Amino acid sequence: MCGRYSLTASAEQIVEHFQLLRPLKFHPSYNIAPGQKTLNIVELDDGSRKAVNLFWGLVPSWAKDKKIVRT
Repeated sequence: MCGRYSLTASAEQIVEHFQLLRPLKFHPSYNIAPGQKTLNIVELDDGSRKAVNLFWGLVPSWAKDKKIVRT
Protein backbone atom coordinates (compact mmCIF):
# COMPACT_ATOMS: atom_id res chain seq x y z
CA MET A 1 0.00 0.00 0.00
CA CYS A 2 1.55 3.28 -1.03
CA GLY A 3 -1.38 5.69 -1.12
CA ARG A 4 -1.10 8.91 0.81
CA TYR A 5 -3.60 11.59 1.65
CA SER A 6 -3.80 14.96 3.35
CA LEU A 7 -5.96 16.36 6.11
CA THR A 8 -5.92 20.12 5.88
CA ALA A 9 -8.92 21.15 7.99
CA SER A 10 -8.18 23.04 11.19
CA ALA A 11 -8.95 21.58 14.60
CA GLU A 12 -11.79 24.08 15.00
CA GLN A 13 -13.33 23.05 11.67
CA ILE A 14 -13.22 19.36 12.62
CA VAL A 15 -14.78 19.99 16.04
CA GLU A 16 -17.58 22.04 14.46
CA HIS A 17 -18.26 19.67 11.55
CA PHE A 18 -18.42 16.49 13.64
CA GLN A 19 -19.99 18.22 16.67
CA LEU A 20 -17.29 16.98 19.04
CA LEU A 21 -17.63 17.78 22.73
CA ARG A 22 -13.92 18.29 23.42
CA PRO A 23 -11.40 20.54 21.67
CA LEU A 24 -8.66 18.86 19.64
CA LYS A 25 -4.90 19.11 19.79
CA PHE A 26 -4.31 18.56 16.11
CA HIS A 27 -2.19 19.99 13.31
CA PRO A 28 -3.07 19.63 9.62
CA SER A 29 -0.89 17.22 7.66
CA TYR A 30 -0.23 17.31 3.94
CA ASN A 31 1.45 13.90 3.61
CA ILE A 32 -0.19 11.14 5.66
CA ALA A 33 1.40 7.79 4.80
CA PRO A 34 0.54 4.20 5.73
CA GLY A 35 1.93 3.26 9.13
CA GLN A 36 1.33 6.67 10.69
CA LYS A 37 -1.16 7.51 13.38
CA THR A 38 -4.07 9.42 11.92
CA LEU A 39 -6.97 11.40 13.32
CA ASN A 40 -10.24 9.46 13.16
CA ILE A 41 -13.73 10.25 14.34
CA VAL A 42 -15.67 7.35 15.87
CA GLU A 43 -19.32 7.25 16.86
CA LEU A 44 -20.02 5.84 20.29
CA ASP A 45 -23.01 3.70 21.33
CA ASP A 46 -24.82 6.75 22.70
CA GLY A 47 -24.53 8.54 19.33
CA SER A 48 -21.84 10.98 20.42
CA ARG A 49 -18.60 11.28 18.47
CA LYS A 50 -15.04 11.13 19.69
CA ALA A 51 -11.69 11.89 18.04
CA VAL A 52 -9.10 9.11 18.34
CA ASN A 53 -5.69 8.38 16.84
CA LEU A 54 -5.41 5.10 14.95
CA PHE A 55 -2.66 3.55 12.84
CA TRP A 56 -3.48 3.57 9.15
CA GLY A 57 -2.25 0.61 7.14
CA LEU A 58 -2.78 -2.99 6.15
CA VAL A 59 -1.65 -6.16 7.86
CA PRO A 60 -1.94 -9.03 5.37
CA SER A 61 -4.06 -11.99 6.48
CA TRP A 62 -1.05 -14.27 6.12
CA ALA A 63 1.17 -12.16 8.42
CA LYS A 64 2.16 -13.99 11.60
CA ASP A 65 3.69 -10.87 13.14
CA LYS A 66 2.50 -7.29 12.71
CA LYS A 67 6.13 -6.12 12.86
CA ILE A 68 6.67 -7.18 9.23
CA VAL A 69 4.48 -4.32 8.02
CA ARG A 70 6.54 -1.42 6.70
CA THR A 71 5.48 2.10 5.79
